[in-house]
Amino acid sequence: MPELDRAVEAVLRHWERAKAAPEDKDAFLNSVTLNLHGFYNGIERALELIVVDLDGAALGGDAWHTEPLRQVALEVPSLRPSFHPRLAAALMSTAGSVIGSGISMQRI
Repeated sequence: MPELDRAVEAVLRHWERAKAAPEDKDAFLNSVTLNLHGFYNGIERALELIVVDLDGAALGGDAWHTEPLRQVALEVPSLRPSFHPRLAAALMSTAGSVIGSGISMQRI
């Protein structure tokens, strides 16, 4: 996914520039934060497409951010293998921490 690649490249580039230019550190860290958010949203969208389009599941309710992660961690026989279970668990933990903490992009 080219969009995810661009987000990763921007994060790495701006992280280095934040370290090298202390006077502009806040601007570069804001870019890092926004690009990480975009990267996570891209992964979330890809998982949502798998769950809705491939599995035929419906998403909604309070857990819609973590539900795709739970569902792709399960194998669907004759349809698709499970997503890497340890990676899914790590993403769920991260998503739950961020969503549960009330952190927003404005606070970061």
